[in-house]
Formats: sequence, structure tokens, C-alpha cells
Amino acid sequence: MTQPGRTLDVRAWVAADDPKKFIPVERPTVVSCWTKDSATKGGQIHYGSREGLSKFQLPPLPAALDVGYPDAFIKKDESAACGVESVVRAALEASFDISSARIVSFRNNLNKLLGTPQYPEDAWVIDACRRGTTLFLDIVKTPEKTFPEADRFQYYGYKFETLCTGGGHTVDSTSEFSLLLRLSIGMVPVLMAAEVDCASGDKSLSLSDTMTPDHFLELKTTMFNPKVRLREQQLAQKYPRWWIQSFLAGIPTIVLGMRDGNGMLNNVRLLEVASLASNAQIAGAPFNAWRMLRFGNAALEWMFEYANANPVGSQLRFSYQPQDKSIHAEVVDGNLASRLDAVMGAAS
Repeated sequence: MTQPGRTLDVRAWVAADDPKKFIPVERPTVVSCWTKDSATKGGQIHYGSREGLSKFQLPPLPAALDVGYPDAFIKKDESAACGVESVVRAALEASFDISSARIVSFRNNLNKLLGTPQYPEDAWVIDACRRGTTLFLDIVKTPEKTFPEADRFQYYGYKFETLCTGGGHTVDSTSEFSLLLRLSIGMVPVLMAAEVDCASGDKSLSLSDTMTPDHFLELKTTMFNPKVRLREQQLAQKYPRWWIQSFLAGIPTIVLGMRDGNGMLNNVRLLEVASLASNAQIAGAPFNAWRMLRFGNAALEWMFEYANANPVGSQLRFSYQPQDKSIHAEVVDGNLASRLDAVMGAAS
């Protein structure tokens, strides 16, 4: 499966996977949080601040999700760097011992990694750098698949979020509230940052309360198919991604907005994350959640082996290539080590 430290053959790993192998998982706990201002206010990050946390409210139905498009849309710059330094700064501000984690990352990287056996045609790239016994994972922007009206559909999602959190006419995708979470994947302790959509409206959460993942909700929108079986099959295709994203952050419930082809929101339903796998099974599109966790554990351990075989501070690149169904590792030029030194050195 592993060829001298440089290649992880995903197809061979899947063939050899033991479905009975138990993977221990530590439930995520909240270490800290941050609020990022809108780009219209400078986009500054406030570590430890809950000011950007919104509370869920049921949106009015029906609701036109296309209202305000495109003039009211403040779009996120998808090409902007999203460095792992933000996660490090949040940990330092919270006086968290970073050395207790073997992985420090945004959730985005772990979504891609764990989803590889389920979505073998999706290429991805992750950069990394080891300091001591901790491997820091950096997001690498890669070209995304495009399709007609993608911008409008993205607006529908943000508009739904705005309606669910009591926002006004403007739809701003540049502000955010993120959690810093501690968890484990198998025997790998992870420190992970994850943007979250809102707090549950039926749970009390004051500024002095201790936050837990149970306080939060994920918000999703999808096209409503009037044919029940087709609708459930189409939803089941999305369940693995939604499961990974929510499970890693410990968020138990997804609020799903159902819209028609014209962007009219007509229905809202709740999906329990723990039921997604069984729902997909019933719809005839099963996925193996535990296999994704087993693969995540194996892949992270392999990444460590490669990192340990190279000098501390080396910039490493892990890239999954669908054509040969393998993850490839290499040393590349880059400034990740110096960026980490600047943050961690300044704090010491």
C-alpha cells in the first residue's frame, strides 16, 4: 500500500481495509473561538470573541432566496490565503499547549482527506510543515469545478443563512464565526478550526457560558425534487460530505432549506447527523462512515512517517491524484516554516 514513504495507494488501502477494525474517536471539545469582521470593516480577526455568533431562527416561508442578487452580495475572495497561522494564533491566545496536538489544521483539509475513499475523483492538495511532534496543515487553493449559475446558487446558500440568523437585506459571505476544537481521529490528537453557521435557538448560550458543539447547527440548502424517492437519492449523494463536516466538529444537527428551481424556499427540515448513514442506506446510496475515519487515521499516520523522514521545517506537499488513486508526498519550496516561526516565535 505504501511505497517507500512517498506514495499512499488509496485503492489498495480500500481493498485491504478491515471493516471490523475499531477506531477510537474523541468527542470534540471547544478550546476557543474567534470572530472575523466583514471585509467592509477590514476583515480583522478577534480571537476569543463571540460577537460574530448568531442564533438560529426559523425563516419565514415561503421566502425568495434570489432577492438582492447580485447587488446585495458581498462575496468572499476565494483566492485569498487562509493560512494555518490563524489556528495557531487562536491556540496561543487561549494558552493552549499546541505540542499536545499531532495535527493542527482547518477542518477543510480534514474534510478532503477523510472523504478520499468516498470521492475518489476529487483531487486535492495539502501543504504541511513539522515543528517538533506537531504537523501543521496548510490549505492550498486549487481550481474548483465550475457549472452554470454557480454564483447564484452560492448566493442562495448565504441568503438562507442570512434569513436563519435574522440578518438584513445585505448578504455578506466575508464575516465569520469559528470554533477552535480539540478532538482525535483514531490515535491522532487534532487541534482544528471550523467555521460554524449559528447557535441553536432552543439552547441558552450567554457570553459567559461554556460552549459545546451541541450548541451549534449547520445550515444547508438544496434543490427540492417533488418525487420522493429521487429526492432522497439525491440527498443521499450529499450525506457523506455533510457527515464528515458535521461529525468532525461534533455538531449534531443540520438545518436543510429546500428550494425550487427559481430559488423559492418552501420547506425547512432537520437532519440528525447520527442518522445520515442509515438514511443514505435506505435511499440506496450507502456510505461507510467508519471507513472514512479509518482511512483518515491511516493517512495521517502515513503523513507523519513522511514528515519524520524529513528535516524539521521542511515544507511538504501531499497531493491526491484521481488518475492513479494515490496520495503523493514531496518536499517543495515555500514559506510555511517562516510563517509559523513568526507567529510562534512572537508568542514565546
